[in-house]
Amino acid sequence: LHFSTEQVQFNLVPGNFTVTRPWQLHKVGNPKVTVGKLFWFIIDVGVRQPHQLWKWPDWIILSEDDLDYLTLILRQTDAQVWKSGKKIQECFRAIGACLDS
Repeated sequence: LHFSTEQVQFNLVPGNFTVTRPWQLHKVGNPKVTVGKLFWFIIDVGVRQPHQLWKWPDWIILSEDDLDYLTLILRQTDAQVWKSGKKIQECFRAIGACLDS
């Protein structure tokens, strides 16, 4: 599955996940989306520019320290594609099973 940002194009493989910020241009497909299964969700933290204060939704159940750490990672890295670990893959398989039933 092709995924690109303004400067970089990626070929996503099973186990990859992407994180894009509201100010980053991005697209899926080149130009079409190939056959596969893709889950995506949007977590709106109330920002449109990198310098704005992030406000996580109440349904996120991480501790304040964990949210601060996650915010720091997401704000200070330019990485858009990440390799997931086994636990994240299991979570998405479970989400897929829920959606299929």
